[in-house]
Amino acid sequence: MKKSTDSARIYERELRLLEKIKEIENHKSLSKEKLLKEYIELGNEYDKLLRQTIKITRIGDANLRKLMRSWKLEQEKLHLEQIVKERTKGNRKKKSTIGEPDGPVERKIRKTERALRE
Repeated sequence: MKKSTDSARIYERELRLLEKIKEIENHKSLSKEKLLKEYIELGNEYDKLLRQTIKITRIGDANLRKLMRSWKLEQEKLHLEQIVKERTKGNRKKKSTIGEPDGPVERKIRKTERALRE
């Protein structure tokens, strides 16, 4: 099997194992002892692969949760910025809490920005 692609380099160990399995398939006159030894080795490799897959899945799930949380916070920030823009545009002549450093909307925006930085 040609191993020139990136995925082939990443899975080099697994590809070697697959080649070994194919060699065993083609070699019909293996003793039961040799066949059992190869079977046990294959089981051990499968165990390693399964544990790696579980670990990678957990990492991927955690990253997805972080990404979704970040996206939701970004959407909330954009929504609040739009509200501030609409309210300050219509109330430029009126005095209100919008636009003041300690107004409720500004506090919410600062809170959202802090969460995005984390």
